[in-house]
Amino acid sequence: MLTIPEGFTGSVLNMTMVNRVNIMQDTILRLVQTAGEQIPEEMQANITASMQQINMFKQSIKAERKTLMLEGSPDDRVLQPIEGIINIIASKFETALLNASSTMAIKLVYSEARQLRAVDYYLPGYIAAFIMTNGLIGFRRSSQTSTGVES
Repeated sequence: MLTIPEGFTGSVLNMTMVNRVNIMQDTILRLVQTAGEQIPEEMQANITASMQQINMFKQSIKAERKTLMLEGSPDDRVLQPIEGIINIIASKFETALLNASSTMAIKLVYSEARQLRAVDYYLPGYIAAFIMTNGLIGFRRSSQTSTGVES
């Protein structure tokens, strides 16, 4: 059973806003670090003042991370796969909320290779079993004849 807490939607939207602000701040800091000396002092002062304003805005957002509750019995074998599926869906949802694109894609391609049949699995096993049995029977007969006992 999946339980969604009260106020989940508002919390997700506020956390998304905080995440966007964090990404924006990180981007600005990386640009300043990369450009470094090429940025005039006046502009660096403006950037510093802007970062302080952004921090004040971020603190004004009431962002609280809500937790989804996935309940099940300890012996339920499908609980962990369901948790994985929900995590993937949540991750995709968060990426979409941030208006970010995925950095990789998966494409399902069907091959034209022949599907294996039951005989493809069983025949090698039967052949190996016959070879091993033959080796044991051959070993038994050769050991009996070398001791002088014949059946």
